[in-house]
Amino acid sequence: MTMSQRHRQPSNWIPLTSLVAVVVLLLASCPEAVSGVTSRFDCDNGNKGNATEIALKSALLCGTGYSPRQRPVKNVQDRVAMYIGADVMNVELVMEWDVEG
Repeated sequence: MTMSQRHRQPSNWIPLTSLVAVVVLLLASCPEAVSGVTSRFDCDNGNKGNATEIALKSALLCGTGYSPRQRPVKNVQDRVAMYIGADVMNVELVMEWDVEG
């Protein structure tokens, strides 16, 4: 059997990868399509509710302004650790007050 006699099947690999790439790009550009319609976190609003949730969301989603008097927090992980640490200290203080009271 020679090459000209063999029937070659068309490859579906390229159209499939192109379709997957387009779907991924669309989902990445529109996060509401993945997570449903959710309300966006408002950094400027006085949010009320769970303090830990608000601290984590503000650390992850809100930028920090530069102040020369204060070292700017450089990484999102630093901000998250800072807010978690502050919340843990608050919980420990409340637990101490409950024991004393």
